[in-house]
Amino acid sequence: PRHMTHVARTMSIAALMLCAGSATAADRYWIAPILGTWDNPANWSLTDGGPPSGGLPQTSDNVNFTNRSTIIFTGPGPGAPAFGDVFIHGSGTGTTGFFHSAGLLDTFELRVGAGSARNEYTMSGGSLDAFFLRVGTNSGEGLFTMQDGASALVTRADIGGSFGTGTLMVEGGVFTAEQMYVSTLLGTFPALEG
Repeated sequence: PRHMTHVARTMSIAALMLCAGSATAADRYWIAPILGTWDNPANWSLTDGGPPSGGLPQTSDNVNFTNRSTIIFTGPGPGAPAFGDVFIHGSGTGTTGFFHSAGLLDTFELRVGAGSARNEYTMSGGSLDAFFLRVGTNSGEGLFTMQDGASALVTRADIGGSFGTGTLMVEGGVFTAEQMYVSTLLGTFPALEG
């Protein structure tokens, strides 16, 4: 009972924070053509494929990588914002690559690979804090790789799903998930809980 009260209170506070933050949240789109750094405002737009505008993503913003590009992430910028969702779902030929070498990426959901193309997220340093980590969903192909010096803390990790192909490679670092689900053609099964 005491544990359930704590869980209910925590969930209520989280819901209020999400509702309060969503009033000012915006969608931000990565527009760098081939290679770019997260902290360059010219790589961001308020519209998909639009002109540079709006500056760096801010707290509660949803961050979208819809074009083929290579993203270099060494930190989110001033104030260490907590983002709404970060979707790496570039389409077309080639691979969208997100390279995280330093800093904290704090997001509600990180989705790597959704749609028809290959998308990759590589952590060689820094840390990730996400409620959901989804790798390879909605017929997409996703690869999430962790190396020495990186750490990830997620509440739920879904590897594959909705006919997607997901791969999680932990080559080093620390990966912590409260729940992990792996999808197959027969359905989705818990792979890790606790």
